[in-house]
Amino acid sequence: MDNILDLCLSNSKLIKEVKVRDSFSDHNFIEVTLNMKKKLAKERIEVKLFKKANYDEINYHLSNIDWTMIFMNMTVDQKYETFLNIIWRLIDEYVPTKRIDLNIKTHSKAIYCLQRKKRIIWRREGNSMLYKTVCSELKSIIFQEEKERTEKQLANSSHRNFFRFINTRMKPTADVGVLKSRDIVASDDGTKAELLSQSFMNFGTIDDKLIPKLPPTEKNSIEDIEMEPYIVEYALSKLQPKCNTTPDNIPSIFLKKVCTSAALPLAIIFRDSLLTSDVPEFWRLAIVKPLFKKGNRSDPNNYRPISLTSSVAKVIEKIIRKQISSFLDMNQILSTRQFGFRAKMNTEAQLLVYQSDILQKSGSKQVLYSIYIDFRKAFDSVCIPKLISKISNNGIRGNLCNWLSRFLSDRSQQVQVNDALSSRQKVVSGVPQGSVLGPLLFILFINDIGENLNSQFLLYADDLKLYSTDRKTIQDDLDTLSKWCKDWQMEISPEKCQFIAFSPSKKAISLSKNQHFTLLNCKIPKCEHVRDLGVIFSEDLTFKNHLNITIRKAQQRINILFNILKLGSLEILIKCYTIYIRPLIEYGSLIYSPAQKEMIYKIEGLQKSFVFRLTKKFNIPYESYFNTIREFGLESLEERSGICPSINSINIYILPISTQYSSKSGNDNQQPPTHSQFQKSQRNGSLQHPCNLQYPCRLQHP
Repeated sequence: MDNILDLCLSNSKLIKEVKVRDSFSDHNFIEVTLNMKKKLAKERIEVKLFKKANYDEINYHLSNIDWTMIFMNMTVDQKYETFLNIIWRLIDEYVPTKRIDLNIKTHSKAIYCLQRKKRIIWRREGNSMLYKTVCSELKSIIFQEEKERTEKQLANSSHRNFFRFINTRMKPTADVGVLKSRDIVASDDGTKAELLSQSFMNFGTIDDKLIPKLPPTEKNSIEDIEMEPYIVEYALSKLQPKCNTTPDNIPSIFLKKVCTSAALPLAIIFRDSLLTSDVPEFWRLAIVKPLFKKGNRSDPNNYRPISLTSSVAKVIEKIIRKQISSFLDMNQILSTRQFGFRAKMNTEAQLLVYQSDILQKSGSKQVLYSIYIDFRKAFDSVCIPKLISKISNNGIRGNLCNWLSRFLSDRSQQVQVNDALSSRQKVVSGVPQGSVLGPLLFILFINDIGENLNSQFLLYADDLKLYSTDRKTIQDDLDTLSKWCKDWQMEISPEKCQFIAFSPSKKAISLSKNQHFTLLNCKIPKCEHVRDLGVIFSEDLTFKNHLNITIRKAQQRINILFNILKLGSLEILIKCYTIYIRPLIEYGSLIYSPAQKEMIYKIEGLQKSFVFRLTKKFNIPYESYFNTIREFGLESLEERSGICPSINSINIYILPISTQYSSKSGNDNQQPPTHSQFQKSQRNGSLQHPCNLQYPCRLQHP
């Protein structure tokens, strides 16, 4: 520390570049370039207030239009264009607009009067006692106004709005800063949009015109979708009331409000679109928002494209997805090892299956090798003709298959950075991220990836892991996987793949360090800890590393929470804790549920410290932890883990557990309290295993 002369302390996301320059005195100096947005003095925009629109008049006009007559002898494109023109005219007429200043914070009249009075007194008397009194009064009123504003915003908000409120204050701005690509430096929004558009286009896959032979199937087929007005009306009514950005400028809140009057024209358009495979251009156009992943913020390749598509297109997509999903489930087409984007299957369900497989293999003290595969731009690399061949092979044929082919082909997109749009670019491959059908079509495309694998495997969307105790089997499967990727034009990033060796035996783990696996002639790096769907698995089958990291993150959130909600009431802080902090602690608790007292106390200590700080902040007497949490309407974290709320959603796979129960005498004086009933593992000797979990049971003792 004695050698440090120059320091630059900043939020890391603001730092664009750091260079060490030659000395001009007795030492070198650092040059730091910050990534900051220039704020304009006055930035005014005009917004449409869709929540205050006159929907009675809009519905009246739409209901009195003879859509059959208007749409006569028109193509689907012409029908949709006519529908849009009518909707746009009604929006202009019945949706009010408002000009708002983005950089000006509005206050009550009382505050403006006090501010004016403060300036007048300063000019006349300077820093007098009257001036100080007015300043104190102004500060008190601003404090109270901010408190009331926070209360109003959060008191009755949904969980989604709560998350949005906290994220905007916890996390730095998501604005795209200065971008660099080769010799081009983009500082204005238009140039940034073009650079990002070019970067996203580089991810495309050009079809090689070779479609691998698929095994013949005698599966049932689905060829058409029913599009009646009542079906369309129901789909419209289920839209989220959001003022979202869309290519055709019709937000979902508008469609939801006119669901009954707009159902007939949209049903006609949807039905004709399916019959003729004619998809309007607006449905195949996406507004792309860049989302930063990680790495250098000035590199356009470190941004992920998120597509904002037409709300009308999402309605027909939802209707089609519901029918296709029912067809796939009824015919059991999707792999049972795929847990992504499927009803009643989630991340914790997959992790339970994974952990069960690991424990079964590690019971005999064998080493279980697990390989984590990373696909390069998986969603953007899907070759459309190859996807259509798989769709058809799985029984989706006729008009429906033709419509999907047209919907996925000849798509275009524009990248949006603030108010600037890039030029339109043709999308050569990929399923649109942000669409309704995209995730389902992707898991259908990747569905057969495990058919020729001998190792066990699990999928969550494009996250694939292979695991087995036989090293040769895994290596053979990696070669098989490479061939599958070559045939279907999917790319793997070997440098981002990793493998881990699980075993309760330290000796076995030590011997496994000499093992290695290769993929595409590249050596896969070995790791001691791996993050899998939000839970960190360690090679010794303990979760100490995961728990320590989770506890640290949760404590940071608690500290930030008290900082950003200084004006929040007791109820707001408790609600924020239950929505934003407690789920972080409890996620994956079915997997890592700690058995050691040390870790139990650490986890419970998080809530205990939060509760104690609440009592200090609001001057509430603190008698004991358990009495206080009862007053606040909370439960201890150990009690909540005993309830196992997420077990209700995990009904696909059941771990092999015995029906025997053991009863333990409870001790009310012990903190935190323990449960009196536990389910025990059926395997012999597993109770001594460091990863054996005692799952609290909520059933009555037999």
